[in-house]
Amino acid sequence: QLLDDPRVQLPRPWNPALRPKGRNSSPRQEKVDYILREIHGGINVQHLGGRSLARKALREGYYWPTMQEDSKEHVKRCEKCQRHADMHLAPPNELKSLSSPWPFAWWGMDILGPFTIGLAQNKYLIVGVDYLTKWVGEEPLANISSVNVLKFCKRDILCRFRIPQVVVTDNGTQFTDKKFREFLVAINTKQHFTSV
Repeated sequence: QLLDDPRVQLPRPWNPALRPKGRNSSPRQEKVDYILREIHGGINVQHLGGRSLARKALREGYYWPTMQEDSKEHVKRCEKCQRHADMHLAPPNELKSLSSPWPFAWWGMDILGPFTIGLAQNKYLIVGVDYLTKWVGEEPLANISSVNVLKFCKRDILCRFRIPQVVVTDNGTQFTDKKFREFLVAINTKQHFTSV
């Protein structure tokens, strides 16, 4: 009820002498906007989300029946929050379907580890998976290098099956290495990279 009186000055949100919560206090819209604006982007500049903003206003000693809705609307209208919000709320890119035209034409390759050291000091595992048949080829490695990736590719993919049409890898240095890329060009195999 004190908030409805035009003669009463609102305390600043950082002032410890806060007004007690009224049971049915309903401040006018400009006072609601002022309170939310000061808590959301005032001297503390926290730019809280809607629920957090309402909770902080409640902790600061303010209450009105539509706090949650007003707080959410205030955040939606905040230009800085909309411009610099987390990108996980951005619309996702369109997914691309990867389909192999025949068995062993498209291979996915990755390196797993480090694991506990095993025989011959192996602590990594290189894995190749055919996109169509889901056949898995793997080999333990002592260290990660483009030379080891080339050996695996030649011995476990080319010699056992055929020259692949496409190899899909991540952006690891062993897969982006000049020797590995030149090898793929020499055997007329395209390299696609996954997005992380």
